[in-house]
Amino acid sequence: MMRSIRLYFRCLFTFSWILMLVVCVAFTVQAFADDQVVAVVNGQTIKAPELESHMSANQLGRELAVEDLIDLQLVRSAVIANKIKAPSGAWSAEIRTEVEYALAKALKLDVPPPRKYIVVDHAWIKDEAEEKDRAVTLALLVKLRDLVKAGSSIPEAFNKLIVDGSNWHIGDHEEYPYDVIPAEASDLPPGSLSEILPGDEGKHLFKIYAKKEQYPSSAEFR
Repeated sequence: MMRSIRLYFRCLFTFSWILMLVVCVAFTVQAFADDQVVAVVNGQTIKAPELESHMSANQLGRELAVEDLIDLQLVRSAVIANKIKAPSGAWSAEIRTEVEYALAKALKLDVPPPRKYIVVDHAWIKDEAEEKDRAVTLALLVKLRDLVKAGSSIPEAFNKLIVDGSNWHIGDHEEYPYDVIPAEASDLPPGSLSEILPGDEGKHLFKIYAKKEQYPSSAEFR
């Protein structure tokens, strides 16, 4: 009986040491992985956790993620060297594009200008063949504009007219290149409502919501 008890405790003691050894090895492996350096750029290390996070956030494979992190570190160093204002911390894709564009301009690279876009509600009605019919459609567009001035969006105002929409185009927050919209509308500040403007064999009305710039990616000027 005593021999069985001693054997039991001896086995339990041995198992505990094995378990502790496994745990220690696991922590050592994890610590090694967390401390593993995958690249060094200008004296700055890129370690495994940063790489894993970058792969996950940008849906990149390991090789592309390493290249992109090296590129990003070079950009950050150049930004500091050229005294370019840039946010601290992680950069979104949009912020990175803007920073890289500013850096390219500072380095006097040949870069294309930002592409300008405008976001609008848009109404267009086709001109009728007969003068009397054109007067009727113009009156409808004037009524629609009055409804928008009173607080409706263009789509909401159009629904209130209860008319046949076959000769109409109604757009809700459409995005156009800046030079596609007539200057009488595109030059207005956000929140503005244009006058009724002729064009495209009909009449246009625009409610301006936003103006945006899309910077060219670094691939376009490297």
